[in-house]
Amino acid sequence: LPSSSKQVDQIDFLKRWISVHTNDTDHLIKKPLLLSEFGLSSKDRIFSRTLNDEYYQAAYDAVYSSARSGGSAVGSLFWQLLVEGMDQLKDGYE
Repeated sequence: LPSSSKQVDQIDFLKRWISVHTNDTDHLIKKPLLLSEFGLSSKDRIFSRTLNDEYYQAAYDAVYSSARSGGSAVGSLFWQLLVEGMDQLKDGYE
C-alpha cells in the first residue's frame, strides 16, 4: 500500500472519479468512455515508482472491469511516452 495518506487520497480520488464518470456514462450518456491523459507527475514531492504503478493499476483495473462487464469504459491512454532524444518535452508526466 502507498506510504502516505496523500498517496492513498490520490488513488482513492482516481477510483471514485472513474466510478462516477463510468456510472454517468453507463446510465445517462450511454456512449463509450475513453479515459485519457492521466498520470502522476514525477515532479511532485510524493512521487514514487510504487505510487505510480499503483495509480496506473487502479486506472487500468477500473477500465478493464467496466469493459469486461459490458460497461461504457472501453479504453485508456496515459499522458505520454517519450523516447530517447525527446528530453525537451519532459513535463513530469512522461
